[in-house]
Amino acid sequence: MIQEADPLATCIAGSIDPSNDVDWSKWTVGGAGVSYVVRLETAGDAQIVMYKDIGDGNFYRVDGTPTEISRTSNGAGTYYVAVWSPSGSTQPYKLTLRR
Repeated sequence: MIQEADPLATCIAGSIDPSNDVDWSKWTVGGAGVSYVVRLETAGDAQIVMYKDIGDGNFYRVDGTPTEISRTSNGAGTYYVAVWSPSGSTQPYKLTLRR
């Protein structure tokens, strides 16, 4: 399941478990110049990775740390954020998106 987030101020609470080892969320931005911070809070080893759909069937990986991605958009698009645990451990998390 992919949860859709409001890019202006959103918090998604979730839990990673062995039966569903990756949680996906998506959000959109309307154009270039939008600053954003995606932050993961967890007591475990969960990490985030984010991709931008560049519209031609390809995705661009947006770099950051395993728990925070802070950037400025270079154009309109849809972003997909994956939350996962390298150890496969069950754990709750909080994912926030701020502009």
